[in-house]
Amino acid sequence: MPLKTFTAKTFFGRNNELEVLKGVASGALAGDAGDVFLSGRSGIGKTELLRHLYNHLFWKHNSLISKPLV
Repeated sequence: MPLKTFTAKTFFGRNNELEVLKGVASGALAGDAGDVFLSGRSGIGKTELLRHLYNHLFWKHNSLISKPLV
């Protein structure tokens, strides 16, 4: 399934964390460097959280992640 098809409808309970990561990414675009260490038990949703962040950055903020030339 392409990353574009992931929406908030299929993502539950991590909106606060997603907003924090969006803020970190926006800060990086503005020149404020920072690190994020994401950890947790297996199956808790770390990868899904990053998928949603990627989806947001790729489709909503073209200046943060460039689209492939396909």
